[in-house]
Amino acid sequence: KHLDSVMAIWLHTNIAAHPFIPQSYWKGVFEQVKEAMPAADVFVYRKNTDVMGFIGVTDNEYIAGLFVEEKAQSQGVGRKLLTHCKQLYPRLELDVFTENPGAVRFYQNNGFAIVSTKISPDFNHEEHHMVWSA
Repeated sequence: KHLDSVMAIWLHTNIAAHPFIPQSYWKGVFEQVKEAMPAADVFVYRKNTDVMGFIGVTDNEYIAGLFVEEKAQSQGVGRKLLTHCKQLYPRLELDVFTENPGAVRFYQNNGFAIVSTKISPDFNHEEHHMVWSA
């Protein structure tokens, strides 16, 4: 029921966090991501009736994305979403671009470890594969 809000946050945050990827990419895959969203476990953080952030988990362990509305960043929303997922899943993993050091630090500060680094086949940019286990 929050799909439109979730997708607006997804688009805006991806563009802001990944200036090294053309905005046209995010706009071009928008509908594809929107259609795939119901297949993931999506948890939404709301303040009153406003969606402030969300996390999507696929395959019972892969964080396909964690996004927080710009005005709510650095207020604990992302940490709360991660904590919720840590209570539900014994293991979580994700990929994050090395060119997004704030995200790398965020995940490290929340118990994730870098287990490998590779070049993203889709973007030709380096990304870390990170894992957290209970």
